[in-house]
Amino acid sequence: MTDTARNRGIAHAVALSTSREAVLTVAVLVTQVVAVLAYIGATGTQVLSLRETLYPVAWITLSVYFVAVVWRYGPAVRPSTAALLAGLGYFLLLAVLAGFVWPGHQLLGHHASGADLNVFWRSPGWGPTVTYSSALLQGTVVPFKLVAYSALAYGIAAAVAASSRGALAGVVGMFSCVGCVLPVIGAVAGIFGGSGAVASTVNGSYDLGTAVFAVTIVLLLVTIPTADPLADR
Repeated sequence: MTDTARNRGIAHAVALSTSREAVLTVAVLVTQVVAVLAYIGATGTQVLSLRETLYPVAWITLSVYFVAVVWRYGPAVRPSTAALLAGLGYFLLLAVLAGFVWPGHQLLGHHASGADLNVFWRSPGWGPTVTYSSALLQGTVVPFKLVAYSALAYGIAAAVAASSRGALAGVVGMFSCVGCVLPVIGAVAGIFGGSGAVASTVNGSYDLGTAVFAVTIVLLLVTIPTADPLADR
């Protein structure tokens, strides 16, 4: 490696680590940790697993950094209808697999007893968890998963918007992207916040799911073309 390339690499790393996106991410990280500690102190909650308590912190922090970087340096999403539809479709797919949205009692052939909405105050990120049930729709929404799935959906939209092969080719190519498919496979297997019989067997174990999410974020950051942060300096 030449001195020029090495110096540029160092400058690039410094630019990323001192960027507004990095500062925002650190602020979000600190805020979450303080919120978790405040919740534990105020409620007297006994922490049985520090790792599981901090899963939401990792997912939300990665999501914020990813969206902030792609928003500033990545391709514009709004002008592309195909990109918006791809992002929305991807989010709905993950939402269904994760149990955010599911057919209601009536659609499943069960007796419908009316609408029901509950909010459970849990550790920040895990809560407030919202469960709802009606004749047509039911589901459970966990905050940190909602943030993570929204971030991935935005990344998919940006990837499609950046495709030079045309809208249709970009949407098709999305499903051949390892980073795009990993969360879907993980959700089906129950390691990415999925629902169903398989997910129930690994309930509470998010080690692999967190790893899948982190790898997905890295792959999307590598895949999505972004401007050089040094250009703003």
